Amino acid sequence: MSGADRARVAAATCLVLGAGCGHDTEPLASLPEREVELVFTVGTGTSDTSIVFGMVNDAEILADASIVVIDAMSPAIQWFDSSGVWQGRIGRDGSGPGEYRTPTDVAALDDGRVVVWDPGNARLNLYGGDGLPLETVAMPTNTVSATRALFVDRRGRAYIRIQPHGATPGEFGLLQFELATGAVDTVRLFPDHAPAPLVGDPRFEVILPFAPTPTWSVLPDGGFIASERTEYVVRMTDDAGNEVATIRQPYTPAAVEPEEAAAFRDAITSVMRRREAGWRWRGPDIPSVKPAIRSVSVTSDGRILVRPHVQAVRAPGDPAPNRLNWVEPQIYHLYEVDGTPVGAFRLPDSTVLLRVRGNRVVARRERANGEIVVDVYRLQDPVLRSDAR
Repeated sequence: MSGADRARVAAATCLVLGAGCGHDTEPLASLPEREVELVFTVGTGTSDTSIVFGMVNDAEILADASIVVIDAMSPAIQWFDSSGVWQGRIGRDGSGPGEYRTPTDVAALDDGRVVVWDPGNARLNLYGGDGLPLETVAMPTNTVSATRALFVDRRGRAYIRIQPHGATPGEFGLLQFELATGAVDTVRLFPDHAPAPLVGDPRFEVILPFAPTPTWSVLPDGGFIASERTEYVVRMTDDAGNEVATIRQPYTPAAVEPEEAAAFRDAITSVMRRREAGWRWRGPDIPSVKPAIRSVSVTSDGRILVRPHVQAVRAPGDPAPNRLNWVEPQIYHLYEVDGTPVGAFRLPDSTVLLRVRGNRVVARRERANGEIVVDVYRLQDPVLRSDAR
């Protein structure tokens, strides 16, 4: 692979991570520099494959290091092997067995099956490791789905994050699907916290940028990780809601630059005035300091991924219409499920993280010409588990 074909992005050197079980903080660990190396890119439409993407919603890394990519525009679920060679299309457009209308999320179960969330048909589709369709599980029709909403655990259960009818912005519920029986139950309602601060006209309100609204995900055992985001604190609970571990880390708050806040206001106002010509910014101002944590998630092999808020940098040139020209470097902190720190890495600013498994990372990238591709990276660190190579 030539230098032009490789992307090496260095993470912060000697990044300090701290983890604690329960409420006790373990000694801080100084971790060395991590790198990511570009392994291959799919969706280029070159001679080896005619696949091009219109709108990539999600992707998953399977246990054999092959990847499946959801293109919501086609719609299609494309399958590539561990070296990026196209293996075929899973399912097709429609409403019959194994078909989908609007696939949005994909996740792999430990037994090799693949679960696809299709809100267009209000159901989950299950496929075998060979890509052939298996059963479907219907969803209740009195709920509204949220984007990037699918989670699975190691007990053969799937979860859909939903926004109930009449819910306020930032309020979500969670449905649990027993895939073996098709039983559906509401197992958790988020949040039991103060409503998210809103700005705008009463008919068209949006959540205030950098407001410390909670972030959460589902753990492999059916428990949860959650953070209020104001401090670098991530709590793990079991499926009964009992707290079992806590990750804590000192942090230096990242400032919201005045120009950055103005760019957010201008972009939001521009978008909202396309819906309501007289839309005005009513409500609190954008905070001057960012929350400690931007997001928490769980990798495909069950580890915890924390993305902290960091100082943004202004991209060169004029921003595209309705696009921000302020970018936060993508730093990620990786922990074992018990809170033990594993490492840290950084992705190129032009990418959007989709999935991590072992030492592989899948990300979406928009090229300068507007084309959408999917990159697969390898984490260059012997400390990281190498379940997928």
